[in-house]
Amino acid sequence: MPVSGSIGHSIGIGLVSFSIINIILGKASSRYAVTDALACMFFVAIFVPF
Repeated sequence: MPVSGSIGHSIGIGLVSFSIINIILGKASSRYAVTDALACMFFVAIFVPF
């Protein structure tokens, strides 16, 4: 939360980083499908300018 100042953004950054770390380490599996979908939505909402 100190990075973004918002609880919602912090949760989003945490989900995005969790998904990226799992993909890099090769531990991504179908059980994280919902988490990965949420991470994609947060990534678009936070990092893609409208």
